[in-house]
Amino acid sequence: MAHHPVIREDKKSTRLRVVFDGSMKSKDKKCLNDFLYNGAVVQNELFDILILFRTYKFVILSDIKQMYRMILLHPDHRKLQNILWRDASGNIVCLQLQTVTYGIKSSSFLATRCLSELALTEGKNFPLAVRALLQNTYVDDILSGTDTLDELIDLKNQLITLLKKRSFELHKWCSNSKYALLDVPLEKQHFDEVDVNNNNFVVKTLGLSYDTNIDMFKFSCPEINQECFEFHIKNF
Repeated sequence: MAHHPVIREDKKSTRLRVVFDGSMKSKDKKCLNDFLYNGAVVQNELFDILILFRTYKFVILSDIKQMYRMILLHPDHRKLQNILWRDASGNIVCLQLQTVTYGIKSSSFLATRCLSELALTEGKNFPLAVRALLQNTYVDDILSGTDTLDELIDLKNQLITLLKKRSFELHKWCSNSKYALLDVPLEKQHFDEVDVNNNNFVVKTLGLSYDTNIDMFKFSCPEINQECFEFHIKNF
């Protein structure tokens, strides 16, 4: 299976990410993804998650760290995820990816279905966490909340405990209440942008920028070239 690096200098974590390409064609014009099903959609639509997120007075956001890598693939199917790798001495070796791999057609379903199964089978004592996983989660991003601060802290603790049952770890925590994160180590908190002058803390989530200080989404657009804009208007 083909793979290549993607380097993101703007990322504070995981600046180099390996992308595996299950859609690369062989000499027979076939690829692995041609033989796989997508799988059903088991999570809410993105729009529904964002709208529901805005109904809570206190909110919390988190990300499941390396979610795909925490899920083992069935041994019979691992042979389809062999890659060639050049080691430090320059030798080419064949390695096998044994976990759900990004870039494979069915991977999104396999990972999200595991989250749903965890909620349904282990969630009896974690009602707030179950609601968050089934209603407020998009792939590995959790955007949930409550109407009281005490309940928000309970939600956070339930998520940590429930996900740990299947070796999932949460990081990149943020909230519109600083009290909800008092026991979360700084290295597990996450902000993409800090405006010291205005005391604004901004995090990217689901393609949007969320300012935790004012509890609002922020939108930005490219600067308009005034001369180019006037030229197009004049010649319209």
